[in-house]
Amino acid sequence: MLRQLAPDVRIYTMPADPTRNSDDDTDGDEGNASLAAAAPSWAKGSLALINFTVHAYVSPEQDASASADVERMLAEHRAGHTHASGHGGAHAHKVGSGQDVMAGRAAFFESLINGNSRTQLASSTPAHEASQTVAGPAASPALAPQTEAATRVPPKPIRRLISSTHTTNAPTEKYFELRIGLGFSVPCLETCVKSMAPNTRARFLVLPPDTAGYARLEQVLRYEHLNRQRAAQGQAPLRTTGCCGASAIAALLSTTSGSSDTLADAALQIQRDLALLAGDTVPLELEIELAHVREPHTYTKQPWEMSAAAKLHEAPQRKAAGDAAYRRGDCAAACDEYARALVLLEALSLAPAVTDARRDAAKLKEDAAREARRRIAERKRLERRNDPIPPQYTQEAIDELLSAPAATLQNDVATTTTSSSDDPSIDPELVMSLMNTCRLNYAACKLKLGDFPTVVVQCTEIIKNDKSSIKALFRRAQAFRKIGRDLDLAQADLTTLRKLLVSKDISEDAPEFVELKREEKELGRKLNEAKLKEEKMFRNMFEKQAKE
Repeated sequence: MLRQLAPDVRIYTMPADPTRNSDDDTDGDEGNASLAAAAPSWAKGSLALINFTVHAYVSPEQDASASADVERMLAEHRAGHTHASGHGGAHAHKVGSGQDVMAGRAAFFESLINGNSRTQLASSTPAHEASQTVAGPAASPALAPQTEAATRVPPKPIRRLISSTHTTNAPTEKYFELRIGLGFSVPCLETCVKSMAPNTRARFLVLPPDTAGYARLEQVLRYEHLNRQRAAQGQAPLRTTGCCGASAIAALLSTTSGSSDTLADAALQIQRDLALLAGDTVPLELEIELAHVREPHTYTKQPWEMSAAAKLHEAPQRKAAGDAAYRRGDCAAACDEYARALVLLEALSLAPAVTDARRDAAKLKEDAAREARRRIAERKRLERRNDPIPPQYTQEAIDELLSAPAATLQNDVATTTTSSSDDPSIDPELVMSLMNTCRLNYAACKLKLGDFPTVVVQCTEIIKNDKSSIKALFRRAQAFRKIGRDLDLAQADLTTLRKLLVSKDISEDAPEFVELKREEKELGRKLNEAKLKEEKMFRNMFEKQAKE
């Protein structure tokens, strides 16, 4: 049974048991009252674990228009992406005349949901919509003749399945996580969820304009899902901005081959659904399952919910927990801890406090290097003239100058790790050093677990920041060798590593050199096997050609 939940938001309650039919409920209002009584307090920051399925109610004309929009976008991109108003021209997705039309349709869609007769549907049709069937835009509804067209019952809207989080969720995520009271981009979804109790399911009809924000959310969820599929096939992610995402279709069509056909069809379906949702002008049916509700401070927060100080406080703790798990031999648990630390540190490295500090540190180093060059040139000039050398021009003073920026910055952030401020001064070198250490340890765990591609990715990130990282070069070479198809890259890393060890005057009896020699021996054996396999392949090929 329908009841009012909020302006233009109406709720259907369903039993928690999915095998039961909602029509079996004899008193919907009593059911709603029991749900409200059992609902959580919904404190700000509560975490609702939900799944939802969305249907849109669209007219046949809207459905056909969405298909036409997709075809038009495809044609534009095949023709070089030209618009009547130039490249910056905006696509028009006009499926109604504004809130007045949507408000007038409310009773119409409510009647459809309740399964009323065609006579009731006709009487629910907004007057200004019925008047559109009269010939001529200037015709007045009051003076129009009562023709068959004027009294025609509008066609029943199509109930179109848009998506379900059971499909769009990442494989490792069982539920969609909704933070309560933090300005979620789809307010109607939060409103509906807050009317429910944990471990229940309900169905809602949401009418415009309360559907605002869902079209954008759907675009994000669908393209995240599509890009995960593309990543699994080794393809680059799609750009979803500009021309309603139509450039994503062009990118797919230009790279479609073999297994990409399914992805191309998926992208076309995404664009068709987004065309239906454009403008937030179609009624939506939300079927929501609320599994759990967790109070604030009882769950692990995502980086975007945390202050810079909180991230910097938790990251070393996660690293220490990972180190302890690694010493116990529990590499899987260690990976979880290191992964969490890396997520925090990567988010922290993009925080304004860190980016500003890195920019300031770079400027200090640049200024110090410029002053050092000037002093060296001046000292040489004084030496040529046999003049006395002032103290500031000595090599010791120049070395002190070059190390001053880092020392100054370090003094400024001496209390960073214990600060409770939301915007502390953060040493970027400390963040990068901790991140590299976590990456190295994470790569070591993944190497033992046999996840060699991840080892390559993590070590490559370390080498970008520190080209002289001995452990990163060594572990990446090991991963390349064990993958088997990039033996030349493994050989290049070991060659670089040998030159690095020699330049640092490390003895050949040192553990680093011993491990290097052992790895070079293993790689040499692999290279010989690959060479013999290649020779055999060519020999068989030539013998086959000779027989023909």
